[in-house]
Amino acid sequence: MDKKLAKLQTAKEVLTYLNLTTVPIAVEKICDALDIAIIEDDLTYLEKKHGNEIAGLIYLDAKKDIRAIFVNEKDPFPRQRFTVAHELGHFFLHLTDKEDGVFVSFRSLKSPQETEANKFASDLLMPAALLKEEHKKAFIATAEYFAELFEVSRKAMQIRLNYLGLNYV
Repeated sequence: MDKKLAKLQTAKEVLTYLNLTTVPIAVEKICDALDIAIIEDDLTYLEKKHGNEIAGLIYLDAKKDIRAIFVNEKDPFPRQRFTVAHELGHFFLHLTDKEDGVFVSFRSLKSPQETEANKFASDLLMPAALLKEEHKKAFIATAEYFAELFEVSRKAMQIRLNYLGLNYV
């Protein structure tokens, strides 16, 4: 595991450190550098156990040298990418003080940590500078076009475009 990378705190720092400057952002490269496996799994059993829909979770066990992000295999690919980025947000923002941990991302949970992880995911997958650059080049700026380019959902892209104050159709 790249220990210097693991100590970074912002999506921009992570992107700069790994020289990820083109879209779509390769979240797999970040996970590889951190020795975090990405596992698509049927999370129905956890959803039933907790009575809530689960997009994914990050699981770290230093004693067993296990680091994994589980994503709900039923979700579309763009949603899975956001979930991976969200779980990386938990890794960089919330798990740096302890060696072990589990963060489960319930779809309806709106805690401060979940909000921070969502912001990290947005910053990671849709970096402001890259999105603004693509926005300037677009013949017609549609949320659908940018969503496909950045490999995120249209809803996530609409939220990001609004947040950055960029006009779109």
